Amino acid sequence: MAAELTEGSTYLVKATTTNMSTKAGVPVAATLTVNIAAVVNSQVIMEDSEVYGFAADETHTFEFSMAVPMGTGGKTGAVVAEVLDPNGNKLVDGSLDVVIAAPALPEFAYVSDIKRGYYSASHDYFTVDVQNVSDVAGTCTLEFWTKHKYDRNGPVSTEWELYTTVSHTLQPGEIGTFGHDKECRCNVIGWPSHLRWYVKFVGEPGEISKDGRAWA
Repeated sequence: MAAELTEGSTYLVKATTTNMSTKAGVPVAATLTVNIAAVVNSQVIMEDSEVYGFAADETHTFEFSMAVPMGTGGKTGAVVAEVLDPNGNKLVDGSLDVVIAAPALPEFAYVSDIKRGYYSASHDYFTVDVQNVSDVAGTCTLEFWTKHKYDRNGPVSTEWELYTTVSHTLQPGEIGTFGHDKECRCNVIGWPSHLRWYVKFVGEPGEISKDGRAWA
């Protein structure tokens, strides 16, 4: 069974070894070396060794610190240890499979419709509320787009135009209000009433749009 680790965390890796060296069938003291390495997707993330003088039949636990670097989430690997005698001959080895847990990602959701405010009779601004519905903090970025559908002579063919981009960092459960920080000439009501605009926000929560005639 693989051990599950978390990127950005530090772990204490333990390797327990018993000195089973003998001379003429009698247990004897020995100086042994333990090498240990952790490899994740062919990337060595930890490598260390320790030399220890064992008494006859002694059991000793070696401890090594292992830091799991960021960017390894979702990857697999193994921690491998080997024991060498004083002449560098390998006596025994062992390994432990590891899985680096995929990093938790923030998730955002719209919790309001698009709202309209006024700078003046012919200039408006638009906002929408977004909530961080995950257990981790994160930055949500929304693009605000506009589209002019009509002029004084009737329907016109225009493409969506990016007006501005806005970002807010939200803590788990926090609700933020996203809107552009400059006036937008969107005559969705008022004079001339037949100038119609469409607006939308696009970002991590998806897309939400509004037909300007909804405010007419």
